[in-house]
Amino acid sequence: MMIFKRSKKPKEDEVSLFDKLDMIMHRKFGGLARSLAETFELKRALKAAGMTVNPEIYATRVIYITLIVVIASIAVGVPLIITSTVMMLKLMGVVIVILMPALTFGVMLILPSNMASSRSKAIEEELPFLAAYLTTMARGGVTPYESLIRLSEMGLFPAIRREARLILRDVRIFGLDPLTAIERNAEAHPNQTYKDFMLGYVSTIRTGGDVLHYLEVKTSGLFDIRATTIKNIADRVSTITEIYIALGVVMALSFYIFFSISTIMPIGGVEALANFTLFAFLGLPGISLLIMWMIHTFQPKTIVKLNEPIKALTLSIPLAFITLLAALYFTGGLKSLLIGAIDKGAILSICFSLTLFFIVLSIPPAIVYTSIMSGSKRLPNYVADFLRDLAEVRKTGLSPEKCIISLSKRDYGSLSKVIERIVIPLSWGLPLKRSVSSALRKVKDWFTIAILTFLTDVIDVGGGGVHTLEALARFSSLLAGIERELKMRLRPYIFMPYFGAILTTVATLLVINFTVSTLEVTGFLERTGISIPFIVLLFSVSIMINAWLSGLVAGKIESGFTAAGFKHAVALSSISYIALTVTLMGATAI
Repeated sequence: MMIFKRSKKPKEDEVSLFDKLDMIMHRKFGGLARSLAETFELKRALKAAGMTVNPEIYATRVIYITLIVVIASIAVGVPLIITSTVMMLKLMGVVIVILMPALTFGVMLILPSNMASSRSKAIEEELPFLAAYLTTMARGGVTPYESLIRLSEMGLFPAIRREARLILRDVRIFGLDPLTAIERNAEAHPNQTYKDFMLGYVSTIRTGGDVLHYLEVKTSGLFDIRATTIKNIADRVSTITEIYIALGVVMALSFYIFFSISTIMPIGGVEALANFTLFAFLGLPGISLLIMWMIHTFQPKTIVKLNEPIKALTLSIPLAFITLLAALYFTGGLKSLLIGAIDKGAILSICFSLTLFFIVLSIPPAIVYTSIMSGSKRLPNYVADFLRDLAEVRKTGLSPEKCIISLSKRDYGSLSKVIERIVIPLSWGLPLKRSVSSALRKVKDWFTIAILTFLTDVIDVGGGGVHTLEALARFSSLLAGIERELKMRLRPYIFMPYFGAILTTVATLLVINFTVSTLEVTGFLERTGISIPFIVLLFSVSIMINAWLSGLVAGKIESGFTAAGFKHAVALSSISYIALTVTLMGATAI
């Protein structure tokens, strides 16, 4: 017997708890939220940030999140103020009660503006590539809508992909035509250059103007702007490097000298030594990390990630600690530390062991990074040469795939291996896009990945005409020149950390030696009873640590990757140890 069950009624669209909270709070604070949205122009800010939320709803969230923080701050801060007998804790309670709600309110209000600024900066870095792509595709007869679809699927340029998806959303969901959707996206965009470029593009198409001429002129102008931007980036990085030298060398050297004298003199003693420990083991490393973060902020962003050196570093950490303990044991440094008998020999033993620790720690990721990037040094130049030759061979009438196969016999340096990996699947009859995608998996140069991906789209959709390939080759040469100029402008600053590490090591130990010898002559040192070797050991260890970090800064300046700094860290650790050893051996008073 069949049992028939009554069909359930279809469920209505479920409303999330967060949405219910928004509705409830909007009923309570709707008037205040409306005033807040109008006062701080949240509609314009949210639109520029690309946030799809109603301004009044966002203002409501600002209000009730601030109220939650107010309640939490009172619950934490008031007991501190009432029950604590320590003035510092009372002040902390006052700060929590007053500052935390105000900070939350301010951060929530400026968040859309910050997101709009990030959106503007991201698209500004990728705009020349967008212009070059649209130009080459237009030369191949590809419509703007088809270009947008391909851009929305391209993972190389996150900012461009985001804008393309926003435009396609308006086309597919809201039924706008592509030109209106582009215009709508551009009008609300926070980047003025992008806005002018896209609005001009739409206007030229609508009025029946020469789209290709417009795109080529604007693209040329954007490349000039990009070249100026690269110079500005180089100037900013050079300024940051100079600040690092001022803080990490000049200021560090001054403080090293100050603390080396104050710790030896009885007026400073243990307190001065504690202050030095905070400065040398927390302050200076913090400055190095801050400088690396600032350089990372200013340098152009790419989607290329290097995880392999980090994995190698993780694996090398246990080996480095084993090497450190073994070196301390066999050189006698471990015994000296255990019994507290620190002398010049123990200092040299401990510093030698620490140097080995940093070398063993850094060599595996340095080798991995070098092996990955060994063939990437001149890849942009080879790519530009390859595209020029491809355009010339294409004039013979061969298909683009046949042209690539014929060019594989020429020498393009490190690019030849990539071309070979493309040609093998092509000769088997596989599609060009699949062949290029497979060949680029091992390539870590972002420029090469971007241009060869452009090439596949140009051939796949536009047919790979001669003029299209020539345009792509011309853009590639311009971009390669811009990338090369940035590296050349930053190259001289790589050697500054080397200069700073050597100067800090030698000058600090010489000052300690001079101070100790002066006090010995006067007989004052004997009355203080201070362990000079322990002070020298503490200074030497801090110098070694900060020299290793300076190597990471040098690598960040050189290529934008922190992993590039491990080879510099090995060199700086070795140089600092040599300078320290030579100085200590010549210091008779220590």
